[in-house]
Amino acid sequence: MDKVTNKRYKLLLTFTIFYMGIYNDTLWRSILSHPVFNYMRYVLLGCMLTMFLYHFVITNNSKNQIIIYINLLAFLAFNFIFQNGMAFVPIVIFCLYVSYLNQREVIQAYARGQLLCVLLVIPFSLLGVLPKSTSNNLLSYGFSNPNGLGGFLSVIFMSYLYLNWKQNKTWFLLLYIGAIYFNYFVMFDKTSGICMTIFLLCYFIRHYIQNSNITGWIATCLPITLAIISLIFAFFYEKYSWIYNIDQWLSHRIYTWNYYLSLYGLHFFPSRITFIQANQYELGFYGKNINVLLTGAFDGGYMYFWLRMGVINMSIVLALLTGYINKLRSENIVGLEFLLLVFSLLTFTENTYIAPYGFFASYLLIICFSKFPDNKQIV
Repeated sequence: MDKVTNKRYKLLLTFTIFYMGIYNDTLWRSILSHPVFNYMRYVLLGCMLTMFLYHFVITNNSKNQIIIYINLLAFLAFNFIFQNGMAFVPIVIFCLYVSYLNQREVIQAYARGQLLCVLLVIPFSLLGVLPKSTSNNLLSYGFSNPNGLGGFLSVIFMSYLYLNWKQNKTWFLLLYIGAIYFNYFVMFDKTSGICMTIFLLCYFIRHYIQNSNITGWIATCLPITLAIISLIFAFFYEKYSWIYNIDQWLSHRIYTWNYYLSLYGLHFFPSRITFIQANQYELGFYGKNINVLLTGAFDGGYMYFWLRMGVINMSIVLALLTGYINKLRSENIVGLEFLLLVFSLLTFTENTYIAPYGFFASYLLIICFSKFPDNKQIV
């Protein structure tokens, strides 16, 4: 792929991430109510698929690449059979598309797309064009979820910290610390704040732990471990008081997991889930004392994936993540290994990083399908 084509290829990915973020995760959606804005999502996905097919035809693909593409399309067909699994289609398209890019290019596209999204939302929120708070009176600065801005900021700052892993400017590190403070004390998004702190600590001590087998194995085993723990918490929530205590610290996430697990059960194949949503009267009546179930929120990527996409899809995703992070460990690619370790932690309490929410592609899965360049290109 020549430089001009590669630039256009990356530009389409960046714009798609930006548009999906604007439409799916911000309150711009209530303003962009015309059907054409909804159809734009399909147009962008169609453009991505067309670009991929074009490069597939003109590129001399290796045998391994073709096998991966066949498996992805089989995976897509499997989910297409089940209408409940249609949410996986955009993620597969993203995975196919980024197979002609390397990890740095994918991470740059995500960081830039989400940065543009934040820059288009916050100023208009401060000007009063977009609401500063959600319908539950929770501060969100124009995002549809109170944790939305924190999630975007964590991706943006951790991505740029990784992209400059060998040498970061002092001003950026100070800005990064400021973002941690903002997430933790202004947005009260403790999860994003803590994970950003962990990644920053990994950056400062990178020279001491880059050859540590213990750190590598923790990163490799983390997705499977947290996925199993989320199931255990959901199953035994009502039986053990210590799980209840953890639930208090996790803002009643485990209580929500237990409720929907009891209601819908665990299935091998994708299944549809309807989240409870309070009406305006109930929101006004209960105010800030409203039951967490009535908010319509379901935070927890692993648990959401278990319930929504089924055991088979979840097993495939965990196998991909584990195998990929293990490859990073064996190649001693420390920066990306730590980045995925933190995203794996975030996935325990947030959905953005693994769950196919609408048409917002999963950061973790997309990176797995991008090229694996030589060690000189990534750190």
